[in-house]
Amino acid sequence: MKEPKISDFRTLLEVVNTKSFTKAAQNLKTTTVTVMNQMDKLEDYFTVKIFERNVKGVTLTDEGRQVVNVARKILEILNSPRIITSPRTETKGHIRIAANEVPGEHILPCLVSNFKTMNPHIEFSLEILNEFLSLEMLESKRVDLVSIQLTREFLKERIQGFDSVEIARDRFFVISAPSHELSLKERIEINELINYPLILGEENSDLNFMIEDLFSSHEIDPKKLNIKLRLGKSTAITMGVSQGLGVSIVPGIVAMKAERAGLIKAIPLNTSRDEVPIYIIRRKEKSSQALDYFWKYVCLVKEKFRGNLPCILRLMI
Repeated sequence: MKEPKISDFRTLLEVVNTKSFTKAAQNLKTTTVTVMNQMDKLEDYFTVKIFERNVKGVTLTDEGRQVVNVARKILEILNSPRIITSPRTETKGHIRIAANEVPGEHILPCLVSNFKTMNPHIEFSLEILNEFLSLEMLESKRVDLVSIQLTREFLKERIQGFDSVEIARDRFFVISAPSHELSLKERIEINELINYPLILGEENSDLNFMIEDLFSSHEIDPKKLNIKLRLGKSTAITMGVSQGLGVSIVPGIVAMKAERAGLIKAIPLNTSRDEVPIYIIRRKEKSSQALDYFWKYVCLVKEKFRGNLPCILRLMI
């Protein structure tokens, strides 16, 4: 039995609002079959019949109303800014952060924004760099904090000299244009991708190293891949994929956001080696009071939500 995703609950509420699988699919920019499959999955999970279906549309059963109440509570919690509020302090300070693409563009802005609502006197500056440069900046004391999606296993040894906390885990998804033949698959074996033109990151980018390591871990030589294009960021890669120029592998946070916008189709990889940890890292020496407050705040959020940060879950709704 598959556990429901946040997107399944969102689809459920859309069906309730439109009273139609077809209209819900149109509003969500997906197919009617996908919507029906999501509802079947929820019915299997809760072991109840959620909808009565007839020629006029769909209506909720009594059990279905209870499931809808659960869905609304889950989405209300995830969309509430109060769930990650920070203790108020009058402390002043400036925290310099370096981060690679995923945490820098999709996670830190949410955490910093919520922290600053209660701590307006603490300022932040954020620079997007690759993980090597981010760690070098931390070692040379040019930044106070680093957040990286750790793409290379050997770097775990390098961060042992710092204070580090894993705040989340991401996983890879194959992405294709919505009309591509791969979009019909529920899961994809990584060796299937050698048959398709690929759009990957630039050769020295974190994303490219991630993908090369992933292929290598499955005994596939990255040099034998059919690489059609190399683009700078994963957002540029998703645009290339959406235009039918090739397929790619990107972090789930990026894939889900692009799929929700109707740009691409995200398909899970059938592998157990697709998880990538995301860390916050600082020097072990005594830090500023401002950094201590922010560090404790991020650790509190991570502990409260067991790594399922609301900033990530909202992207995937």
